[in-house]
Amino acid sequence: MIDKKIYKNGLTVIKSLIPDSLSAVFGVFVKAGTRNETKDNFGCAHFLEHMFFKGTATKTGRELAESMDEIGGIINAFTSHDYTCFYSHSLSEDCSYAYDVISDMLLNSLFDKGEIEKEKKVIFEEMNMYEDEPGGLVVETFTKKLFVGTPLSNSILGTVESLKSINQEKLLDFFNKYYRPENIIIVLAGHFNEEDLTKKIENTFGKMAKGAFKDAPLIETSGIKPFNYHAIMKEDVTQVNFALGCLGVAKTHSNYYALELLSTLLGEGSSSYLFLQIRDALGLCYDIGSFNSSFYETGELVIHGATSIESFPKVLKTVAELLDDMVKNSVNEGAFLRGKKQMVSQIVLASEGILSKLRLGNNFLYNGREVPVSEAKNLIESIPYADFNLFVKGFLKRENMSLSLVGPKGMENFKEKWRLTQWGN
Repeated sequence: MIDKKIYKNGLTVIKSLIPDSLSAVFGVFVKAGTRNETKDNFGCAHFLEHMFFKGTATKTGRELAESMDEIGGIINAFTSHDYTCFYSHSLSEDCSYAYDVISDMLLNSLFDKGEIEKEKKVIFEEMNMYEDEPGGLVVETFTKKLFVGTPLSNSILGTVESLKSINQEKLLDFFNKYYRPENIIIVLAGHFNEEDLTKKIENTFGKMAKGAFKDAPLIETSGIKPFNYHAIMKEDVTQVNFALGCLGVAKTHSNYYALELLSTLLGEGSSSYLFLQIRDALGLCYDIGSFNSSFYETGELVIHGATSIESFPKVLKTVAELLDDMVKNSVNEGAFLRGKKQMVSQIVLASEGILSKLRLGNNFLYNGREVPVSEAKNLIESIPYADFNLFVKGFLKRENMSLSLVGPKGMENFKEKWRLTQWGN
């Protein structure tokens, strides 16, 4: 059973008490990600996430790390385009302690100038790590090019130049603007001392001052167009890493589950079209797959993989033929039914662990309410076969597709090969 309370200062608290659980999760969701950044503070959302671990008025960064290790719990955080999340997973008897650690981090961090400069070096190395990983770089480049001109094109890490310019003043400005009670959702799930934690919430986040909070405006999506083709050539890369895709739909769109199903059929699993055709039958790729990523206002569908420079033209041609066949001849009904079963199984199985209850924060951020597993299951199972094929025909239009590449020198003629495929412009 879900209990929701909105405090006078705008704070939202979601509780799911599960008495027979041996553990508990505590999460703080802040509606502040890269979509809230401007050209003057690119990377601030992610940088703040790091700085919360670097010391408070009562604990050093090392002491914060040792605090959770002492109880054998997990404390972590991540930044996305739409929000930032801080969470813990601990034994039931240690949930109150974990709450103290995270609340101290979020409410009493020092943002010490020396630590800020030190952390810049860490994030520069994080940037270098991703730059050296062509599979991740090609997908990030695809996203940047597709959403150019909008905050969704911003790298979560920021840029080299923006990172250099981040200082205490910019971090505090971002913190004071978006880390407001009206912009925070707290999730508690599992077995925990409800009376004790309710008092702690009232005395910490519940006492945050309600300010003149103003959220970032919704992103205008009507101007987002396919970029067609983009390639990065790197001397230290031996394979052609590719990302082929198009504009998707928002998390709350009526076609969200249909698009999730399309991605499942295309490249999620060893019986997917891409795996069977390109890896299993032709042996052209080891890494081949797809994913759907949805945000508040829009999303993206991406086919990704890596192959040799000699094999890439055939891979591209095969993918184009596969997509064309799905549009012209419909999706195989047996594959359609397997895909729905696969999706339902994944959602149900993933919901079994206590850590999965953090999805409640995601639910309330995007939908303003809980989306029960049973509801998601019913929405997937009720997708009609005929309607799905109509959706695919309208969605996989050749003029919607764009291609991003990261690979070795020698790809100079690939733009022409892309143009000559039935999916190139």
